Formats: sequence, structure tokens, C-alpha cells
Amino acid sequence: MGFRPVHAGLYIGSQSLALAVMERHQRGYRLNTAQMAELPSGLIQPSPASLNIMDPGEFQSHLQRLIEPYKAFKKISLSLPDPAVRAVRLSLPPESIKGKDLDHWMRWQMEKVFLSPLGNAKVVHQRIPSHQKGVLAVTIQQDILEQYEEAVRRLEIEPIWVNISSFQLFNFYHDLILQLAGPPGRFMVLNLFDHNFTLMIFMQGAMDFIR
Repeated sequence: MGFRPVHAGLYIGSQSLALAVMERHQRGYRLNTAQMAELPSGLIQPSPASLNIMDPGEFQSHLQRLIEPYKAFKKISLSLPDPAVRAVRLSLPPESIKGKDLDHWMRWQMEKVFLSPLGNAKVVHQRIPSHQKGVLAVTIQQDILEQYEEAVRRLEIEPIWVNISSFQLFNFYHDLILQLAGPPGRFMVLNLFDHNFTLMIFMQGAMDFIR
């Protein structure tokens, strides 16, 4: 006997919270807990430009009621509403641009696309493996990210991975989607969670467009 590793994920939406707790076994993972909790209308207002949690105290109470009975973990992955971030597919930067220059280049390119300064926003990017040589860039304002992370930390749980719902869904169904798409690898992914609209278009199995 012994303690099995526990893995937890939390989805935060404008209308609800969802918690999934998995236990790892020799042959993979087993779902231990799956719970949802409705949120009052207007408590979470996803936006890339302003704070998302309108009443941090009330949100904290809903979050604690959901997690407290199953708090057998100290780390968790977070899935945030898509509108909390801005995402865009860019052309791959020149190989000579590296380090801090690469971060400045990414910010400059994103500001041209979004027609607004990024300020103190956090920017992350991931190279898209395709012949078209692209990069997926995502930005979120630091104070928005901190709102979500601090709410979890107050429960003595550390957020170790933060993503948005569209990317989480695609990662979860990745193998099945590619199998159904066949060799051409051309397909669309449409996410309508929480009255949100996110469209991703893939060519040859690689992201070609996101809006």
C-alpha cells in the first residue's frame, strides 16, 4: 500500500467552476472526483483588459466550498476563460532574434495586431511545428493572472500550470481529432464555453489561425 500521486485541474468560467481530481495508477489515470459549482451572474467577467473577478471575497467562498472536501492535493492546473487572454498566430521571427530581443519582438508584433499596448502583460509563445514556420503567442495582464492564482494560493494550493479552456480541450482530444481528420490534417475547433466564441483552424495538423 501507499499514497498514489493525485493530480487536480480547476476550470474557472464566467458561469461555473469545475474540479477534476485524478489518481495515477500503473496503467494510467483514474478519475477520483468530478464536481461543478454554479457562480452568480456577473461574479466573473472575463476580459483581457480589466480585472475579471468582481467580488474576490464572494468568489473565494465559492472556490473554497468546491475544493475543501477534496483537498488531498497541494498543486493544481488552472483553465481560465478564453477572453481573459489574447492569442494570435505569428510568423516565425528571424533566427538572429533571441533572449530579451525575442520578447520585445513578440510584444511589438502583438501590439500591431491588437492595436493596443501590452503594458505589463505576460507574454508566452510556442513554436508551431509546420512547414509554414509559425508561432502561437498568448498574452495576459499580470494583475488578471494574479487574481486567479492568488485565489487558489489562499487555499494553500499552488497553481503549477495555467492555460485557457480552448487549448485544454484541444490537448485532451488531440489524438482523436487528428485520427478523424485523416492525412490532410485540415479541421476546425470551435469552443463555445460560457457564451464565448473561439475558432481555431488547422492545416496539416498545425494551427493556422486563431480568433
